[in-house]
Amino acid sequence: MDINLILEIIAAALGIAGVWLAKKENILTYPIGIISTTIYVYILLMGKLYAVSCINLYYTIISIYGWYAWTHKSSDNKPLEISKLSGKHQTIYIITATVLYLLLIGFIRLFKHSDTGYIMSGVMYVDTFTFSLFLIAMFLQARKKLECWIYWIIADFICIPFYIWQHLYFTAIQYLVFTIIAVFAFFEWQGKYNKSIGKL
Repeated sequence: MDINLILEIIAAALGIAGVWLAKKENILTYPIGIISTTIYVYILLMGKLYAVSCINLYYTIISIYGWYAWTHKSSDNKPLEISKLSGKHQTIYIITATVLYLLLIGFIRLFKHSDTGYIMSGVMYVDTFTFSLFLIAMFLQARKKLECWIYWIIADFICIPFYIWQHLYFTAIQYLVFTIIAVFAFFEWQGKYNKSIGKL
């Protein structure tokens, strides 16, 4: 069996396990996620998929930050707990995701202007939109913000038909699993958040 295929299977399995552990608020989500995304960085670089490789590198770096944030107590000696964004911060992150999307569109048009198939097919718009959502989702997860799961759900769900369209059926199935886990994770974190509020 091809070594890259073996690595892809391992990375995908670890990726699903990492999302499940995040749902359970288990710190092992980060070391497992780091292994998965590091493998993907290698696989995608070998396949010359540089943009997707970059987002996996970002996941690796943010996972290190999230690992630190989840295991270190705050200045008031309390562990990081699930919380919600304020209305103001929700607006800030929506604007940030929009700005990231527009910047990525501009960047791709500037440096890939000769790749008209990518730009005109609509792939670019879906690719950059989900990319922007994933960037925000990963950061919010590292801060244990409930809304991270909303970003994951939207982006993962969009990826299902997108990867079917690209004839990457196993990847589409993986994102279907991600979407289902993310939906359950949202309600699980919501329940934990409600309990924590009830204790106050």
